[in-house]
Amino acid sequence: MLELSHFTTTTLLAFVLQKHLDANLIRHRIFITFVKFLISNTTR
Repeated sequence: MLELSHFTTTTLLAFVLQKHLDANLIRHRIFITFVKFLISNTTR
């Protein structure tokens, strides 16, 4: 039970930090680049 609460706290902290640092924009860009890479690999 303690592990679960610790995990939740860490997740919440990471979420707040992500929002604060606007890291979600960076992650979004990385995700789009990754998807484009996958598409180019499958169509080749």
